[in-house]
Amino acid sequence: MEKVTFENNTESKKTKMLTGVRRSLTWLAIGAATLVGGCREGGNTSQEDKLLQSELKNAFPKNEAKMNPHEKEEFKKTIIHFLEAHNTLEQAAELEQARITLEVSSDERETTTWKGGNEELSEARAQEIKTVYYELIDSLYQTQTFQALTNFFAKKINTKIAISPDHGRGVTSLSQLKNPLTNKPYTKDEIEQLPPAEVEALYETCRYVKILIELPAENEHTEQFTKLVQVLSDFPHTRILLDNSSSMDEENTIFAEKIAEALTANHSRFSSHDNRMVTFSNRIDWDNYTKVKDAKDVEAFMNETGTGDDDEHQLSATHEMLAKMEQEYESGKYSDKKREAGAIIMLSDEGISDFSVKSLTDLIEKAEKTNTTVFFALINNYSPDRLITMIDAKSLLMEAASFRKNENSVEFSMVYLDVNGNIIFN
Repeated sequence: MEKVTFENNTESKKTKMLTGVRRSLTWLAIGAATLVGGCREGGNTSQEDKLLQSELKNAFPKNEAKMNPHEKEEFKKTIIHFLEAHNTLEQAAELEQARITLEVSSDERETTTWKGGNEELSEARAQEIKTVYYELIDSLYQTQTFQALTNFFAKKINTKIAISPDHGRGVTSLSQLKNPLTNKPYTKDEIEQLPPAEVEALYETCRYVKILIELPAENEHTEQFTKLVQVLSDFPHTRILLDNSSSMDEENTIFAEKIAEALTANHSRFSSHDNRMVTFSNRIDWDNYTKVKDAKDVEAFMNETGTGDDDEHQLSATHEMLAKMEQEYESGKYSDKKREAGAIIMLSDEGISDFSVKSLTDLIEKAEKTNTTVFFALINNYSPDRLITMIDAKSLLMEAASFRKNENSVEFSMVYLDVNGNIIFN
């Protein structure tokens, strides 16, 4: 498909779209804890694109967030096997450049165990996976099991696990699965005609845990926005908040191009969605609040977008957008229908400068009432490639609680990224 490019108003130039592939080492399968691919030798680049791709099935009992003991041990064995394969100075140096992301999904059947429903259940399971991983890493460091990885453990490089953009709402429905007979997503009628055992097998497919360890490629700065756009397809109502400071010119342009490409390539899927874009600094610029259904809408939005100041209020802008969505829903064409899932994606390269635990907690409570998931996509100023760390609001609150406990801190006023893309509170 032809690339969609927009002119950058500030610099009056078009951003070139880059292509390329990621480097890789190893594939591991968690279910059997076996090595599927080979470890790279002599520095040669494999055709695979991951260092580690692990998928864990049946990791949790239904409606619970504590791992099954057997699967927990298998998961730990897989991580240990992976580290064993990298216990050389050369491999360790490469591992230090890798990033770790986590994707957790539950099926769509409602749970009565968790107040926040299936989404909160998936988030609690993600936190459990993180805890098991962190405890294992600490144990290996204390026992000095892998000498070549001592520096990796000591500096805690990349031991923070970010939530993958593919995580979405943390819920997979049967209608998202592909019917092998038609090569299209299952319809409601097709699902109803299946035997109960086959339906249960499909629900099992919807429940999984995936961990990915990969090396950033030269084109990662561009391609990471493709992953970010994938979040849009999970939500019928999406609002995109773009930090319009001058340092964001390139990223906002690339993100807009990727959104336009997705709207063009998947027009039938997005035609019923309500996607809107707007910029913000200390407040939202409602003058350029634009509904985008195709590439022309996105181009019009970019043509009207100027550069704001550098006094960003990320959390306040997100609160403001959530209130706007509620107003639109109550007064618009959706007011007499069951509320569909919504999402807010806030993109900024300045962290969250107006952070407070209370404000974030209030945001989460309001978002739950409106069936909205809030994502913070933070661009790393310390990274030469300005890579993105994305985290949803509930996971950010969990990170804050963990950080406060470990650092004996009472309150924070800012969230930012360290050089490795880890979330830091100050």
